Amino acid sequence: MNISACFESTGSCIFSQPIFAKTLLVKKPCEMVTGFVNANFSLKTWKDDNNIKNRQYLQPAEILELTETLGIKPYLLENKCDRYGLPYRQNIQGFSSGCDGVSTILSLPQDVSCHVRESCTEISCCTETEIISRSLETKLIIDPCDFRLTVGIEKLSFDVDLFDFEWGK
Repeated sequence: MNISACFESTGSCIFSQPIFAKTLLVKKPCEMVTGFVNANFSLKTWKDDNNIKNRQYLQPAEILELTETLGIKPYLLENKCDRYGLPYRQNIQGFSSGCDGVSTILSLPQDVSCHVRESCTEISCCTETEIISRSLETKLIIDPCDFRLTVGIEKLSFDVDLFDFEWGK
């Protein structure tokens, strides 16, 4: 395997350096744990245990404690999505599109804004969540060239190779 720096696809490269030669790289096994940190978690019980009165919004310290308890804090983006900023702001019923081929507009809940990107194979959504007083970004990307599917929420992302996918299971 070489690493090269080229200005033209057909021209010569200004830099080319072998990185590996006759080297077998070990593929690390994936450990996809998709369960919950606490499968029996109850928000009501957590509030009771932390002496939090039954109110709609949590205080910043309580939000921090909750996100740590749920194990989601490391996955939250530093800059949360903004439903009133680009690419979500110019929407019809919460849905906007940079793809000319999208003609059907879905009606989304009031706390959700979605955007189909120019590639027409990627959609992202920004959803307001009252309990942690922030928005969460989700995405779905279909890559027809490499036959891959990417699903993500905030920093957590799963890539599925559709060549090896067992359909219907």
